[in-house]
Amino acid sequence: MLKNKWLTLAISLSIYAGGIIIALYLCADMVTIQTLAVVLTGIILIWYTWETMLLRLIASSQRELDLQPFVIYKNINGQYWIENIGRGVALNISVNTVEIGDDSYKLEILFPKKFPFLKPNECQQLTPIVKINGAEVSNLHASHLNPIYANQDTEVSISFSNSEKTKYMVQETVSPFNLEINQIIKLT
Repeated sequence: MLKNKWLTLAISLSIYAGGIIIALYLCADMVTIQTLAVVLTGIILIWYTWETMLLRLIASSQRELDLQPFVIYKNINGQYWIENIGRGVALNISVNTVEIGDDSYKLEILFPKKFPFLKPNECQQLTPIVKINGAEVSNLHASHLNPIYANQDTEVSISFSNSEKTKYMVQETVSPFNLEINQIIKLT
C-alpha cells in the first residue's frame, strides 16, 4: 500500500514537471506557461478527487459489511435452528412459510415465532407448525426440511434487518443430503 502511494506521487510530480518543462521550451510567453501550469494543476486535482471518492466508497462498503448480519437456517439432529453468522446484530427475524405440494396435497411448514434480535454467532431453535391441506398435523412431517430425510429440493427463506433498518433475505435450498445457501438479497 505504501509503495503505491509513493508511485502515485511520483507519477503526479513527473507529469506536472514534464508539462512545465515542455511549456518552457515550446512557449516563450509567460502567460501561456502560467495557464498551462493551472491546467495541469486542475487535471491532477481532478484525479486526486477521483481517488478520494473511491476511498470513500470503499470505506462505506466496509462499514456496511461490519453492520451486516447473515442469518442462516440449519438442521442439527432433527431440530431446526437459525444462526447469525454475520458481524452485525440481526433484528426482526422471521422464517417464511415453506409450502410443498399442490392443491390436492398441500404441506405447509410454518414458523410463527418471530425473533426480535439475534447477536453475532447466536443460535435460536425454531418450532415448526405443520399443516396438511389446512389441518394441523404432527411436527414429524417437517422432516422435509432435514437434508437426511428430504426427498426433493425445498426453499427456505429468512428475512431480517440490520441496526440501520436495512432489510435482507437469505434463501437456502434443502435437498436430499444437502443444505445450500443460494443467496442473500438486500431488500432496501
